[in-house]
Order: sequence, then structure tokens, then C-alpha cells
Amino acid sequence: MQNPEQNASRKEEKTVDIREMNHKAALSFWISHGRKLISFHSSSGFIQIRKNSSSEMWKQVYEYIDSGYKVQ
Repeated sequence: MQNPEQNASRKEEKTVDIREMNHKAALSFWISHGRKLISFHSSSGFIQIRKNSSSEMWKQVYEYIDSGYKVQ
């Protein structure tokens, strides 16, 4: 049986993991080259594009928009 401190530590680890996952998801978008569409949530037939920073992600999103891609 675990003591309360061990349980608290595990909850903290899970919270950090969830924050990291949410941060990674926030730096992602999905794209369908065949349909020239961009999405900000997972969609069938789209591939996920991950970026290391928000500025890098938005730069690429706007490059796609400037080349004719639509946002759904």
C-alpha cells in the first residue's frame, strides 16, 4: 500500500504529462494536401503537423493559406 505522499507524487506526474500532451497538441494542425484544407483538430484523411513553437506553427499555417489552402 502506498502512502499519501507517493499518491500525491503520482498525481503530479500525471498532471505534468497531461500538460505536455496539451502543449504538443496546441502546437499541431492537420492538413489534407489533396483537398487543400487545414484543420485544428484531427480529421479523417488529414496528417498531423507538429511544430516546436507557436510562431513556427503559425508561420507554416499562413504559408499554406497564402498558397491557397482553406481552414475548416
